[in-house]
Parts: sequence; structure tokens; C-alpha cells
Amino acid sequence: MELDYIFDKLVEEPIEDINNSKSIKTVYDDFEKLYRNPDYRHSYYEISKYLEELECDESDMLEQSLSVLFEYSAEINRSSVVTMKLNKLLDHVSLESLRLSRMKKVKYLETSISDKLKNTLNEVNTKQQEMKEIDNKINSIHAEVITILGIFAGLVIGFSIDFQLLAQSFANLDDVSFYKEISYLCVIGIILFDSIFLLMFAVSRISGRSLAINCKYKDCQNCKECKHKMKILHKYPYLFWYNLILSLVFVICIVVNYILKGSC
Repeated sequence: MELDYIFDKLVEEPIEDINNSKSIKTVYDDFEKLYRNPDYRHSYYEISKYLEELECDESDMLEQSLSVLFEYSAEINRSSVVTMKLNKLLDHVSLESLRLSRMKKVKYLETSISDKLKNTLNEVNTKQQEMKEIDNKINSIHAEVITILGIFAGLVIGFSIDFQLLAQSFANLDDVSFYKEISYLCVIGIILFDSIFLLMFAVSRISGRSLAINCKYKDCQNCKECKHKMKILHKYPYLFWYNLILSLVFVICIVVNYILKGSC
């Protein structure tokens, strides 16, 4: 009879009480048959190998059953061979259970610390990524602010130049015909309006906004609505009509001025 066989019986049907005479007597007889051989020595290696395959509650039940068996054997004969070997077996099982329990605890702590370390590293990486994104946004904001300030500086310069031209044109109204003056103002108006629109368009592209009225997308290649339409008329009708009206006025004034000049 092997020790593993007896252990299996104790794991399947643990002995919790010394008063369970039928079950305890059967297992005690198995141990007595096993230890009847004076040369038999249980192996600490076999005990360790067997306990490693058990769950924590199963090893505790096995240890408890051996403790009850030892008490039962001591009541029968404290100095018998079975009692002494059961005492040694119980001692070995208790020591090995304690060792395995500590190993499992160390393994659990190691796994817990490893998981916490991984989570910490993930959080650090996440924070570093967030910091990089914040730095990129700050740098982008700085670039956008500088660009927008430059554009508005250009707007101010453009306005000042255009108003200078307007002031000069109004100062010379007596020397220039009315139609020529109007044509001159149309040219200045077109240049002024288109310059402002160009600068505002640059600001809108930098800020991610759109000046388009009817288009749903900032990028025209993604818009299917104006595929078969004139894009500038569909997206920026105010720009189209403003330039068209002033251009027509300019042409009319030039033609009228030419006719009047020829008639004179």
C-alpha cells in the first residue's frame, strides 16, 4: 500500500472528528499496514510533490485529518510505531504545507507587485504621452498666435495703404473725370477686399474653421455637393458677386469714359 493512496482517501473524505470511528478506523488500519514494514520510510520528496498538486484548502484538510489520526493513535498506544511515525509524518506535512503556503504568498505578492508596476508604468507612459500632446499643442498655439498676429499686421498695413490711396484719389477729384475715379475706386476696392479675404482665409485654415457658406467640409475634395458646380460661387458667393459687380462697374466706367472722351 502506498502513502499516496492513503492521502487520496483523506483528501476525498477528510476526517474532521476523532469520534468518526468507522472512517478513522479504516484509515488507521491502512497506516498500520503501511508501517508494519520496519524498513519503510516515507519520503519528504514524495510528500512535497503530492502537496504541490493540492489546493490550499485540500492541503489544510489533509493536515487536519492526519492530526486527528495522530490523536486517535495516541489514545490507542502513545509509544507504538504507528503513533511515532504518524507524528513524524504530520510534522513533515505541516512543515511542507507551511513552506508551500509561504511560497504561494510570495508568488502572490510578486504577481501583485508586478501588476502594480505594470499599471504604474502604463500610467507613466500615458502621462508622458499627454505631456507630449500638451507640449505639441502649446507649440502649435504659439505658432498660430505668431502667424495670426503677422496676418493682422498685414491687414493693418493693407488698410493703411488702401486708405492712403483712397485719400489721394478723393484729393484729386477735380483733376480726374468722375467715371475714371469710380473705376479707380473699383480697382482699389477689389484689391482691398481680396487682400482681406486672402488673409482671413489664411487665419481660417490655421484655426481649423471655414469661411465657406454652403459647403459642409473644410476640404473641398471631400465635398460632393459642389462636384458639378462652380466651387467659388458655391462656397464663397459673397467673394464672387463682390468681384463680379465691381469688375462690371469698372468695365462700364472705362467704356463710358472712353465714349465721353471720344465725343469731346
